Amino acid sequence: MKYNQDKTILITGSAGSLGKFMSGCLQTYLKNRYNFVVTDTINKLTYPHPFIQADITNIESLRNIFKQYPIDIVVHFAGKVAKSTPWEQLLPNNIVGVYNILQVASEFKCQRVVLASSINAVNGYQEGIYDISEDAPINPKSLYGATKAWLEAVAHLYANERNLSCICIRFGRVAYRNDPGISILNKMEDPFPSADRIITYEDATQLTARCIEAPSNLHFFIAHGVSENEKKRISIDITKKVLDFKPVDNVFNIARKNESKKLYN
Repeated sequence: MKYNQDKTILITGSAGSLGKFMSGCLQTYLKNRYNFVVTDTINKLTYPHPFIQADITNIESLRNIFKQYPIDIVVHFAGKVAKSTPWEQLLPNNIVGVYNILQVASEFKCQRVVLASSINAVNGYQEGIYDISEDAPINPKSLYGATKAWLEAVAHLYANERNLSCICIRFGRVAYRNDPGISILNKMEDPFPSADRIITYEDATQLTARCIEAPSNLHFFIAHGVSENEKKRISIDITKKVLDFKPVDNVFNIARKNESKKLYN
């Protein structure tokens, strides 16, 4: 691949649901202004970009990527994402892996790292509370959520001590607009959360792109990732202002359409 653009973006976790989607959509959304390199521990997909098999828990494996390509920005989507993930899997993937990404990015003088945090870093607040602010104290209610709180803390450390611009996105559940599982209020055992904590893939793409292209003087920031839902578990007011994020979806409207289809089918 001939590198004729100015900057190169590395996407980790490219075989995961979010990384797989973003690997294809970000290049189109950003109008081909960047080169892309993608990585994961497995290579089951065909990518339009160079793929390097690597394990984020192995720091030398990551250094090898940076030696081969001039990485300017890292979009870190790799890691375990289920709230039920046991500590034995969270430790290498969500703790050690995050440290490795930030350490190597700082060693190779990257301009920015965008990291996938989670709504679970603040989901310990009482149910029925809405619009939890971007600057609210962390409040996880699972070990998984605690690892995302750690991600944010160590990113802040690298921003302050290594002058590495870091933006953490507290993603809600990312869903396709046409997913029939989206409902206004789901039971706790359902695979989908309630509509107030969902972001569509289209809005997630825009938000990630806004983080990539945020002004260089944005040293550290925690963004909230839900769509423009009429009720929001987490607020996006500061995120919209700082990143010029303009979500287009109201997931409650999608849920109502799904419920109408069920009613008439």
